[in-house]
Order: sequence, then structure tokens, then C-alpha cells
Amino acid sequence: MPEIREETYRMCHKIVIATIGPKLNMSRNGESGSQILFLLTSKILTEIAAFGISDKSSEIQRYSEDILSYILKCKILVSDSVWNKTIQALMTSLPVIACHTNRTSALSKTILSVTDPDTATALFLPELSVLKGNVQLLFVEDAFLRDEGFSRLCWLLSTQEDAKKLLPKFASLFDPALANICRLKRAVDVNKMRRIEHFYQPSSLEQVMDILTSSNVEPVIRRSALNQVSVMLEDPLLHQVFLDSNGLEVVIDIMKTALADNDYRDYPDSIIPIISILKSLCLYHGGVRQELGTSRDAFFCVLRGLFLFFAEERLKQDAVTLLFIMVFKDFVRGDPSNADFSLPSFIIEKLMVPFQCAVHWKESPHMKENLRDMVLKDPWCLSCVRIQWNCEVFGGFQELVKWDSVNYDDHSMSNFEDDLKLNNYELKTIKLSSIDYCIKYYLNTIQNGTSHSVVLESVESLTLYVLLYKLTKSFHVDMGVDNFLTHPWEMSFVRFLKALPSCVEDAILLKNIMKFFSLLVPIYSGTNSRKSCWIVSFLKDPTQCLLDLLIVDSHTEEESKAIGQEMLKLITVCVIQEQHYLDYYTPGSGMVTESKLWSHVIKTIVTNLKFSDAQHFYNLAYLDSLLSCLVHLTANLGWSDSKPNAPIKSPIPDLVASLCDLVNAFHTGKGPSAAVSVMGLSITRNVVLVLNHLVAEMQNGKAKGWEMCFLNDVDSGAILRNLMNLWASRDVVLRAAALQLFAGFTTSARAVSEVVNEVKLAFAFDILMDHTEASIVRENAAHFIANLISHTTPLISDKVSSVSLISLKKSFTMEFFNTIDEFNFYKNLGTVLSNLYTLSIIDCQNSNKSEAYACKRKLTGSECSWDSSSSQSDKEIVTTSALVSAFGCILLNMLNINLENVSFKLQENGLVKLLFRTLCNPTMSIGTTRTLSLYCDILEMNAIVCSVLSRLSSSNPASVGTILHTKDCFNSLLSLLDSRIYSNDFPQLIYLKNKLWTNIFNLISTLVIYSGDTNGNLTNRSLDAASIFSETISELGNRPFFEAMCESISCLGSNDLQNSALSSLTCLLRVETYRAFENVEEVGTPLSNTTSMQNLLDSVRSTKTVVISESNKVNMKPKRIHKQPKKLVESQIDLLEELYFGKVFKKKEDDFSEVEMDIVESEGEGEVCGGEICKILLYLYDICDLKGEQEREYIKKKYLVIGALSSLLCISREAKKIALEKGLVEVFFSNCIIE
Repeated sequence: MPEIREETYRMCHKIVIATIGPKLNMSRNGESGSQILFLLTSKILTEIAAFGISDKSSEIQRYSEDILSYILKCKILVSDSVWNKTIQALMTSLPVIACHTNRTSALSKTILSVTDPDTATALFLPELSVLKGNVQLLFVEDAFLRDEGFSRLCWLLSTQEDAKKLLPKFASLFDPALANICRLKRAVDVNKMRRIEHFYQPSSLEQVMDILTSSNVEPVIRRSALNQVSVMLEDPLLHQVFLDSNGLEVVIDIMKTALADNDYRDYPDSIIPIISILKSLCLYHGGVRQELGTSRDAFFCVLRGLFLFFAEERLKQDAVTLLFIMVFKDFVRGDPSNADFSLPSFIIEKLMVPFQCAVHWKESPHMKENLRDMVLKDPWCLSCVRIQWNCEVFGGFQELVKWDSVNYDDHSMSNFEDDLKLNNYELKTIKLSSIDYCIKYYLNTIQNGTSHSVVLESVESLTLYVLLYKLTKSFHVDMGVDNFLTHPWEMSFVRFLKALPSCVEDAILLKNIMKFFSLLVPIYSGTNSRKSCWIVSFLKDPTQCLLDLLIVDSHTEEESKAIGQEMLKLITVCVIQEQHYLDYYTPGSGMVTESKLWSHVIKTIVTNLKFSDAQHFYNLAYLDSLLSCLVHLTANLGWSDSKPNAPIKSPIPDLVASLCDLVNAFHTGKGPSAAVSVMGLSITRNVVLVLNHLVAEMQNGKAKGWEMCFLNDVDSGAILRNLMNLWASRDVVLRAAALQLFAGFTTSARAVSEVVNEVKLAFAFDILMDHTEASIVRENAAHFIANLISHTTPLISDKVSSVSLISLKKSFTMEFFNTIDEFNFYKNLGTVLSNLYTLSIIDCQNSNKSEAYACKRKLTGSECSWDSSSSQSDKEIVTTSALVSAFGCILLNMLNINLENVSFKLQENGLVKLLFRTLCNPTMSIGTTRTLSLYCDILEMNAIVCSVLSRLSSSNPASVGTILHTKDCFNSLLSLLDSRIYSNDFPQLIYLKNKLWTNIFNLISTLVIYSGDTNGNLTNRSLDAASIFSETISELGNRPFFEAMCESISCLGSNDLQNSALSSLTCLLRVETYRAFENVEEVGTPLSNTTSMQNLLDSVRSTKTVVISESNKVNMKPKRIHKQPKKLVESQIDLLEELYFGKVFKKKEDDFSEVEMDIVESEGEGEVCGGEICKILLYLYDICDLKGEQEREYIKKKYLVIGALSSLLCISREAKKIALEKGLVEVFFSNCIIE
């Protein structure tokens, strides 16, 4: 504020007057002049001189002049220390103060007196400051002051040391024009100087500098070198090279010798290029400005050179510019290379600046501008304030978008500030910045468009806005997708899809619309409301004429082919949105999928793929689009709508024939170069992928004789040979797909004999044992081998027991085991298992376990150490969990063929422990398909490894010992029975978890039972194993295991899991019973009472409890742990009848009320585990007793329940209490009476 500024100056003026002015009080205590020390800084004096004296207020001007005048004349009134402070402040601020020199003001007279060489000596003012002050006089407008400054400079130069030996001789030098030597026209703008082209290399400058620094060089050569350097340094890029070569000191020394009258090493005119060099450096380098501006000798040399060659225009321009920059070195800002070299505004106004440049300090940097004035002055800032203000007043940005025009005529708006009112341009800007408004505008334009160009431009604009919407949504997840989809998309575009294009313009427009749809369709799949996409529905309608464009023949125009190609890409995008990765993890058939609705498109593509249509083989781009689309169309299971045990329906046979012909044409037909050729590689890859999908579809539909589609040909072996040749392709995906296709073939007993005749087993083993091969290729090779040997005859069998299941003779079995030995299978298996990577497990929920999971398992001797380093050699072997699963399948089938020999080999090679070490905790955050795939692979790997270990443990006692003596054996198994580490978001994931738990319970049972003897009889070793198991449960926390046990035996939807859990529970309780009753005298390892199974069952309380809720009673249903549907859709009944807990009925003599068994969070401390398990077993007994009359499988389950219940009642007191409460005795008596 001006008032505050004036008051500040007035108060400072008052203090100065009272301290060193007319009102001086000599009786004041303290150091003389110490009261003004706060003013004696260079920044404050510069502020007063620069902005106080030139202020608009006459009072501030007067205060400023008086303050500076009294400070300059206060030497006799202040102490020496205060005057020293004054001199220090004046050394920087004096050039600014001297700008106000004139012949009228009192301050000017004081400045002239201070800078007088005679007076300055008495004032102890440094000679350099005096020299600068008098040089500055040469740049003022007043001729008298310029003459005075020139006279003083001549006197200073004459008093220089050895002045008589230096040029020029001032005794004979007199020219009235020398006083005006600094009056130049501002002809040059330093920010617009023409930059020299970069003709010179740094090496050239270094060579010239070598000449200057060399001795015994002729003066004329040195002068020529200086001229060359001055030209080179017009390029700022060479300045640093010059300074690094110590060039500044070199040219200053040459300048001194050139001005010496009796020194003939350099000519006097050498100073001309030197001053040019110094000027170039000072313009660009603040460090050079500081060095020269603080050098008295530099000032003297430049002045002497200027006076000596004042007639040289080049020297005059360069020297005057150099002197001015040296004087005001502390106030220069910027760099000519950035076009921002500038001086303070007051210097340019007061002095004759010899060049033009930018201006800064138009106002004091310490004075804040009025905020209102600043905002009103900037149109962009004012517009932003207006928009924000109106948004707040009228309810938000979207409300402003709804305005048709700006209107503040309402009476309520009468007090609205004019500066805050929007104008029409700003309203239009707001609307154009709204994605929704622009989309609505262009959709309306398309609806009303009457020409192709208008609609085409609108579609292109819509494309940009959709891309902008996607980009914005990636940063702002809360953007409403539903609002975006409420726009009239279908109404705007459907009219262009109802008719075929009739001209070239129609074709171009339709092609661009198809491209736009490819961007729009994925947005529909991202909405939470699952709103169906009208584009997908339109394309699924077989009656639409637009689909006729997919049919291409030799007479089809190129525009129609282009539209068809874009339509295929659009269909591919639509199909991708419907694909579900987990579909392939659902067992059984009868799936209801959306892919059935694409059958008409598949048939159209099959029609186009007939080998007789030769034109397709000359349009590879369109053929590749057809196949790429077909890959995704056939990826979803259930599209053929085939019925179980029914013959293959069209179009699958025709499609298989066409695809096999394409393989022959694009791969086999190339001859020996096919393996390394890239021509048609994409087509061949897509063909094999489609063939894999066809095999999966036929197997999923349980089609009758599906393999005959490949083997019904006259020469079926040729087809297999052509496909087998793809194993040697250079493309990884193609190799993997080809092997996967043969793995699918070998699931059929009929096809196996043909495959064995055409495929050499050693070829598959070559791929499997190649550790440099991609893991996905090796996985499929392993599945091929596993499926192949599943059809072989066991070595212990004398004859083939079932021709339908076993189709390969014992000779092939012998050949297989010979191949195993030839390829050193067991050693390579050890390498695979010891290099398992689970480094991709990220975002672990349990941070303290992440290091254990995210690591590489590396074999070191007999134990496995953990190595988290990832920077290994390029030849490092990487094993995926899916590859371990594939090897596990091979081992299972090998154990079925030759149990004793294979189990012995595994134990002998130390592979049992390695297999156990591959068990991996699947804790991870599932956010993408990639992490979902890894999660499923780990669960499958764990399940297969447990299955292999169970098979080994039941036949080889040494394997049991190896597993039990593996560090943290039971810890690893029990940690996998914690339901908190699993994802229950999808039924397929629950199925995989149940499958894993089934195998874990089987393995636990096997380890406990067969730790005794090979016949399963209990011994002291069985007691030891059970003791270790109980202690491990106690160490890891009791609840997870017992909750997993309760959950598993309650799982009516998974019969295998339930039976496995019941068997495992019975086994553990049997050992505990044996310890308590049958082996009292000879007890194995002593077991503390706190860790015995009996104590755990009677002391551990579960956080979950089983609740039976009857539908005919009004009960409060407890909150479920997992939000799961009561029933699954029909397609998932084979997967899980219901998620964990099914619906059961009471006995016939009851009222048949429907009940539900649920596991819920228990209130309070919860039920004791022994009682909870007893309650579940009693429920299961009722279920088996009821359903056993109709279903035979429940008869077997009833025996398991009775065995578990009887063992539990022998051990647990809590179980006895629950049994008595539930009336178990009455039930047994009633059953006995009925029987």
C-alpha cells in the first residue's frame, strides 16, 4: 500500500535526521551512528536509490534523497566501525546511487564529491569504486558531467604505476571528442544478435590457444591468432572450452604487454580483438563479469585501449559495451542465448546504455502489487476467476454447461459484480472443455448430418473425445461410466448399419465408424451395471445385412474388403470382452456361454476359409484378420452347442479340413526352410491356436469320435506329420501351440496309436529337457508325454486289462523307460525343481512373508536355500509353477506304470525333498489376468505335488521318512490350510482350493498312517508323526487348522474334499485313540498334555460355528463370511453343488422343513472345536442316513462319518457333551429298532 510505503520512508528519514542530520543529539549514549546500522546494507541502499528517488510520491523522493545524502556525508559524525559498514554497503550500491548524478540536486553534488579522487582518499573509498563512479559519468546525458568524468579518468590513468611506460601518452593526448566517446546509438540489441553458425570445432580453438601460449611467436602471428579467437568466441558453445584452457588470463596478460611502450612481444592493436573477446565472454558468463568487474587493471587496460584506438568503430562499440557491463555487473540478469539479457529499468532511463536489451525491476521486487489490479490486468487469470466464481454461485461446472447463453438480467443478479460476469466466449470455452457436452454435440451433429463430410468429421472428433475420456478415467477412477453410456450412441449410429454401402463415400464412412466402435465397445465392459452393449447385440443378430460384408469373393471391391477387415477387428474386440480365463478351470460340460450367439459369424468365416477360394491366399491381410478373429471366437467354450456323445456338427469338420490345408500351404509347402521362415508365420500361428480351441470345444462337449476329424483322412499320418513339423518353428507361441495340440490328441485312446506311429518320443523329450527352451513350450511337451504314457500298459501287468483305456503295448512302456534313462530324466527333473521361480508373486497381503515367496529356490547340496537375487547369468534356468505341475503329471502316470522302480529312483536322486520344497504359499493380490493365472498355476502345482507325495508315501517308507525329516514339513502343509490366504471370488477358484485341500488331507493321512509300516499298521513311529503334527498345530495357531477341518467336512458341494477331510480326521483320532487306550505301556515320543490332540479338541475355541436355519421358522440369519450365492447356475452344479454348504432334509418322520447348513462368525468366545466337529458330524450322519437310501455314494460317506464320530467320541469330552445334547443315543436306539 502506498501509505505504508510512505510511512516507512518517513520513519527512516526521521531516524537519519536524528542520528546524522541537523537534529543530531550528541549526548545520546552508545556508539555514534549505530542507530542507522539497519539501513547500511547494499540491498536497502539500492532499494532507496532505485525505487525511492524515482517514486511517484514527491515525499518519498525527498525522504530518499535526504537519507542518501546524509549517509554519504556522515563520516565525521559516526564511528569508524559504522563508517566501515557504510563503505561496505556503498561498494555494491554506489553504481545505482550514481545514476542520479546531475548538476541541480544536493544529492548529485554529494555523489560528485564522494567520487572525486581527492575526496575519496579521505573517505577511504576504494579506488575501484572511485574508478567505476567516474566511468559511469561518461554515460550521462549532461555534457559537463561527461567532461568532468573524462578529466578525472585521465588523472587516475596518469597516477597508475609505470604510467609513463604505457600507451597512450596522456601528456600529448587531447581531443574534445573523447569526453563523448561513450555516446553511442543503441544500434545493437544483444538479445537479437545474429548467432554465428557452428563452423568451428573445439579442437580448432585449442590449436589456436596453443599458439597464443607458445613462446617465440611473431607478434603478427599472435595478433592473427587473437583475431581468429575473437571470431570463434562469437559462438557461445566454445566459451567453456576457452575458459577451461585458461584463456582469460592469457588474453589479459597479452593486453598488458600490448599497451607497454617498450614491450615488443605484441602489437598495440592486438588489444582490439582482446576487447572483443572479453565483451563476448561478459555477455554470457556471470563469472567472467565478476572477475573483470573487480579488477582495477582490467578497467585501466580497457580505458587505455579505448582512448588509444577511439577512431576504430568496432573497438569503440565493444569497449563501451564492456565497460558498461563491468560497472553494472551486479545488476545484470539473463543470457543472450536465452534472449533474456536485461538491465534494471532505472539504469536504462537515467543513462545512455550503449546497447538494447530487456528490462527488469520496473517496480520494486519488495513491493507487492494490489491483488485485484493484478488479476484484472491478466485476462487469463481474470477468466479463470470468473469461471470458478460462477461455478460456486450456480452449483458447479455441469450447471454452467447447461446454459444456452450468458444472462444476468434476473433481478436477483442485480448486485452481481461486473468483473465476475461470464461472457459468451468464456461460456463457450467451458462447454468445449466438457467431454459430455462435446460428445452430445457431435452425436447430435451425426443424427442431423446430411453429408458424408459432416458425419465423417464428427466421427473423427468423437474418436478424440473417447480417447480423452479413457485417458481421463485412468487418472480419475470415479468418473461415471454409466453417465457416459447414457448418450444416444445407438440412436446416432444405427441408421448407418441398416444398409450396405452404395458408394465409395458410404464405404469410407462405414469403415471409420467400425474403427470408432472398436474404441467404444471396451467401455461397456467396464461398467459396474453390466449394461449390455448394443453393438455386440447388433453383430450377434444373424439377420443383419451388414454381416454380408464378411463374405468376400473374387468380385468383391477393395472398399468392401476394407470394411470387412475392420468388422472382423470389431468382432474380435467384442468377443474379447466376453472371454473368461477361468472357464477352462470349470470341470464338466453343459456350460451356457455367450459364444453360442457368434455361431453365424464362425460359419461365415469357415465359408471364406475354403481352400477352393484361391483369392484369399493372395490377400494375406484379410486372411490373417479372418483367422485372428476366429481365434477369439472359438476361445470361449460352448460355441458349437454340441450334445454329449453326439456326432460332430458342422462347421467343425469343414473348419478342421480348411485349417489343415492352410498349414500345408503356409508351412509344410516351404520345404526345409519352413522352420526359419517368417512368411505367413502369423497365419500359421492363428491356425494352430484355432485347432487347439476346436479340440478343447469337442472335448468339452464330449463329442463322439471327435478325433476322427483329424484322422479320417486317406492319409491321416500326413496331417500329423505336417503338424509335428511345427515343433521346430522359430516362433515360441507356434511351438507351444503345436505341442498343446498333440497333448490334446493324446487324451483320446483312438488317436494315441496314430500319434505313436508318426511322432518320435525322443523328439518330445528333446524339447522337454532343453533348459533354454521357453517354459510354455516345455509345459505342453510334458503334458503330451504325460497323456501319452497314461495309455501304456503297467509293467507288472501280464495282459491288457481294458482295451478302451489302455491302447499301447508293454513294448512301448519299455521304450519309454529306456528314453527316460537316455535323457537322464531324474537329474534334469532335479534341475527343474531347484530353479522354481515365484518372483512374480507381488503385492503380498502378509508383508513379513513376501521375502519367502518372492525368491528363487536354489539347490545347494541336500537342502534348499533361498536366494532373492535376480541378477544372474544370461543362461540361468527359470522354472514356472505350471512346468512343475506338468512334470508332476508325468510322475503320477509313471508311478501308475512302475511304482516301485520310479519311487526308488525319486528317493535315490533326492527328488522327494525337492518336490516337497516346491509347495508354495499362494498369498497374492489378484488384480489382473496375469496374477490370476499365476495364482491358479500355484494352486494346481501344490495339488499335483501333494498327490505325487501321497502316492510315493503309500509305497515307499523311505519317502515318508524323507518328508517327515524335511525341515518344517507339517508347517508347510498346515500353512496351506489357512483359508485366509485364498481368494473365494469365483467358484472356479474355490474348486481349485478344494482340490488342493483334498490332496493335502490325503497326504497328511498317508504320512501318519504309513509312518508305521507299509501295511498301514500303527506303530510308535505313527505316534511320533502324530505328536509332531499336534505340536505344529499348536505352534502355528490352533484355530486355522480346526476351522479348515470344520469347513472341509461341512462342504457338501465337494464330495472329494469332504471324504478326504473325514479320512484325515479319522486317521489322526485313530492314532490318538491308539495312544490313549491300546498302547498304554509302550508310548512313543512323550507328548505334553497341552499339545495332545485330545487337549486341543477340548480347549481350542473356533471363531466360526455351524448354524442350522429352518426355512419355516422366523430366524435372524447370521452374517456370512463370504458373500456367495445359495445356489450356482446350472452350468456349475458339477463344479460345486453349492458353495461349501448345501441344502439337506430331515428324516421322513419329521415335517420335511428345508434347512441350511452355514458356517458363520460365532458370537463371544465360540464353540470348542471338539464340540463343533461333533455337531457337524451329527448333521452329516443325518444327511447320509437320509440320502443313503437313494444314493449309493452316501452309504460310503456314512461309514466315514461313523468312523470319525466314534473316534472323536473316544477322545473328546466336549464331543460327548454335544452328542448327548443332540440325542445321539436316542438316534442309535431308534435305528436299531427300525433295523
